[in-house]
Amino acid sequence: PNLSLRKGQVLLTKRGINVSILTLKRRLRENNVAWRSTVSKPLLSTMLVENHPAWAHENIDRDWSDIVFTDESSFWVLIPIKRAWSAYGKSIIEKTVKHPLFLRIYEQEDYGLTNFHDPLPEESLEKVKITVCSTSYDRYAF
Repeated sequence: PNLSLRKGQVLLTKRGINVSILTLKRRLRENNVAWRSTVSKPLLSTMLVENHPAWAHENIDRDWSDIVFTDESSFWVLIPIKRAWSAYGKSIIEKTVKHPLFLRIYEQEDYGLTNFHDPLPEESLEKVKITVCSTSYDRYAF
């Protein structure tokens, strides 16, 4: 749905079909297809964001060594496409993260929460777990 007219024209030319961009526009318009903005929908609701600190404090002493963390999210490597082709009356929803720049840092040794406003002490900087946009990565301090 996010193929531009120019790229579509190039693909058709490679298949041996020579067509102008104006013809492509007319055919799309005849079929009620328009180039429109996608609707952004946050994955994290206000309630989930508010409940996260309470859940984290409840699970502060949990043994996480036998739990596997997975990420099934999609991330755009470059600039996200905010427009796509769609028929009139159909909305295109682009799933996003509500707070994309928010970081939560946990100490790896005891999985306890640190104070997010104060820097970590140097002795605990060996390995920290950083949660970015609901995705967990293990990073080594430098």
